[in-house]
Amino acid sequence: MVHFFTDPYKDELIYSAIARYHYYTGNIDCKDTLEELFGKRSVVPSLEIGSNIDTLAKNLGGNYTADNIIKEHTIFPFYSAFLPINRKEQLLQEIKYEDGSGVYTKLGLVSGSICKKDGIYYCASCAKREIKNYGEPFIHREHQLQGVFVCPHHGMELKKYPIDKSNSSRIQFIRLNKELLDLENETSIYSKYRDNLYKLSKSAYCLLKSDLKNISKEKVLDKYKNILYFMGLTNSNRRIRQNDLYEQFISFYGKDFLKIMESSIDNDDEYNWLRLITRNLKRTVHPIRHLLLINFLEGDIQEFFKDIDNEYNPFGEGPWPCLNKVAEHYKQNVVKNLKITEDYKTRLPVGTFTCECGFTYSRKGPDKKQDDKYKIGRIKDFGFVWENQLKGYLKEGKYGLRELARLMNCDPKTVIKFDRLFKINYFSHSPKLEEKYENFIKYDMTDKYKNSILKNIKMNPTLSRTQIREIVRKNIHICIEEIKSGYLMCYHKGLENIITTKEWIGIKEIRKFCI
Repeated sequence: MVHFFTDPYKDELIYSAIARYHYYTGNIDCKDTLEELFGKRSVVPSLEIGSNIDTLAKNLGGNYTADNIIKEHTIFPFYSAFLPINRKEQLLQEIKYEDGSGVYTKLGLVSGSICKKDGIYYCASCAKREIKNYGEPFIHREHQLQGVFVCPHHGMELKKYPIDKSNSSRIQFIRLNKELLDLENETSIYSKYRDNLYKLSKSAYCLLKSDLKNISKEKVLDKYKNILYFMGLTNSNRRIRQNDLYEQFISFYGKDFLKIMESSIDNDDEYNWLRLITRNLKRTVHPIRHLLLINFLEGDIQEFFKDIDNEYNPFGEGPWPCLNKVAEHYKQNVVKNLKITEDYKTRLPVGTFTCECGFTYSRKGPDKKQDDKYKIGRIKDFGFVWENQLKGYLKEGKYGLRELARLMNCDPKTVIKFDRLFKINYFSHSPKLEEKYENFIKYDMTDKYKNSILKNIKMNPTLSRTQIREIVRKNIHICIEEIKSGYLMCYHKGLENIITTKEWIGIKEIRKFCI
């Protein structure tokens, strides 16, 4: 165990802290430093991630763990959220316990590299602040990320340090020398795209700082599909409309900016990166391209990851309310069976909710307000509870057609339909009674219609003829429905003789006879 170590600053690469340790110990040979920290002289220093981290942590003492060093002082968190869960675990083991020879290939930093950096980069504003506060600058991990051209803290264009591996020994630890830094703030050559570049750099930094150890490519892909589904860019089976996505994505960024980010898209190529990133394939895609898609979909990377474990549903989380008005559990969240399809015209999701009472209803989504879950678009099946209740009402014979329809929360025609289906025939009557009823309507209601018009003209002298006619027609329609219900009720009670063509008896009076 070493008795002295230069503790890394916030967001400093462990490589940079080791370089400072080598400088302050006065070691001439870098291999002496390697042996002190890693227990062997054959380790090859790696700028971005490193290897044999577990051995390093143990040699540094109890204040350090391998997991903490990897999370806080390497760029591994920039990649980890977009790796398949198995590969992430495998890479962590290699970084902790092995020489890390295959790590960069498995991360995609070799074949899948974009906006590759060939040296060490720094921000002039960050360096000036550190020289003032600590007396020395250090190598920030966020400044070394591929695809990050500006500092996420100041928005200034990053500068390249004059010394790198190309002009020094492969085992040398390079330390930032303030005498070699260009500390003048300059206008960015990417000023036209500064906002996009700045947002990308802040999003990349957020990846480094967020606790995403439980996030993997599988969860990210599910979140992509959920958001695309909500945007109407997938069908009901969550198959992505790639052409529509391409058009909107290009419109959002523009081809010139994507070219700068080395992320141009050939829509004719079945394996372009935008198609790969939204498919459940083994191939990984560079984090910068993930950030491009996330900023397009969500606009805020923290919002994207905040509820990533929650599965998107256009009708909210279940269970859902049963809307069978005659059931004891009416409006209670007891429905667990939801099937989502797609409206073939609007492409909107359609949810079909089936309760254990048999009541099945559907509506179009997505739900936008809390009250939307109590709406019914269409009733597909009333179920056995509803049917048994209607049978009971029909056998009691206490209710007229319209009132029974209100009780059952359905159309009067539906009541008649089930009445015939059950063969109760409460609202089915003989041709003789039909003729008697029609004659009553034909002759008696004509006088009532005429008298009603005259009465309403006198009561409403300011209304037009059309308005008077509408009032009378509505009242007469209600009257006819009550007469029809009254006839049927009397017919079933054997009291049809109480209704004559000379006097109309209201439904309430008819009930008195029937009880």
